Amino acid sequence: PMLRDDDNIELFRRYREQNGNADVPQDHPILGEWARRTRDEYIRMDLSDERIGRLEAAGFDWQLSFEDRLRQLRLYSEGDDGNGDVNPPRNHAVLGEWARSVRQSYRNGQLPTEHAASLVAMGFVWSQHDAPPPPRTTAWE
Repeated sequence: PMLRDDDNIELFRRYREQNGNADVPQDHPILGEWARRTRDEYIRMDLSDERIGRLEAAGFDWQLSFEDRLRQLRLYSEGDDGNGDVNPPRNHAVLGEWARSVRQSYRNGQLPTEHAASLVAMGFVWSQHDAPPPPRTTAWE
């Protein structure tokens, strides 16, 4: 039987305390599938800010690859929030901090060239100074 999310988070918290890490093996009888499914939901941005907060407070580690983040960026740009834009705002629950971190790595010369190229191909902006101006609106008088 499937447990409620709160029960799984509590089991995860106990697992982390007992094992000293958040690396739940995929073959764990209860938490393995739940952790995988939760990460998939996070990648698809199907988690509420509130649930993300509860998971992070419990020490959940997203363990996302760069490709997972690119997928999230594509989903963001295709969704209602992004409207074709691949530059999420800093306060975006899932991508804001990641985008800031990527820009910092780029400025410090620590972002792998292939990662930078993938982002450039999507239209990622490295600095707000390079961002296209917002669309003009016509004021009706």
